[in-house]
Parts: sequence; structure tokens; C-alpha cells
Amino acid sequence: MDLQELPEGFTAGGGGMDPQAAAQKAQQEAAMEDQRRSILDQIMMPEARERLNNIAMVKKDKARALEDMLISAAKQGKLGGKVSQEQFVQMLEGVSAQMERKTKVTMRRRRNIGDSDDDNDDDLLG
Repeated sequence: MDLQELPEGFTAGGGGMDPQAAAQKAQQEAAMEDQRRSILDQIMMPEARERLNNIAMVKKDKARALEDMLISAAKQGKLGGKVSQEQFVQMLEGVSAQMERKTKVTMRRRRNIGDSDDDNDDDLLG
């Protein structure tokens, strides 16, 4: 494969993206994040937005799931105006229930080499 056959943004030497392509990709991602923030600001009341920001500081994955859910609902026309703090709390409870992982603890008794349940230790008594 010669240099003209490489995908755009890749170089033959480093095996990765060239600095210009990496900068362009970072710029696109930043623009997408700005667009997400703008959409969320348009569809959420300030109190609800503040609560989402507080959640994002602690649990980024939960905040991202809530953001995705809100943006999706807005695109589908399911929101009847700006999301209030009460509506947001209801959504938060729903996402928390979905993300909650049930922990199951199983205890197993390890057997020692000479240990057996059918051993009768009565012979030691007498």
C-alpha cells in the first residue's frame, strides 16, 4: 500500500492520525458537545439543568444517559415544553432503576484435601 491508498488523516510512519486530522476530530467533537449543551439549555428549565450538571460531576455515565434520553424525547416531540425539575427527578428515578445493578453474593465453602462430609469423626471419641 503506498501513501495515496491510506485513509484520510493517517500517515505511513506513525501508524495513527496526523496532528492536523486529530485536531480536526477534536474540533468536531467539541462542536458536537456544544450542540448538545445548546439543545439541553433549550429543553430544560435552569433548575433541572443545574441538577443535571451536579449529577455529571459525580456520575458521568448516568448524566450522559439522561442527556441522551432528553435529547431523544425532544427530537421525537415527546416533551411538552421545557423539562421542569419535577419532571427531571422522575426521569432520574427511571434511569436509576434501569442502571441499578443487582449484586448477588454467592458463598462457597472450600474443602481441604482431607476434609470430607462423609467422614465420621466418631472414631476419635472413643
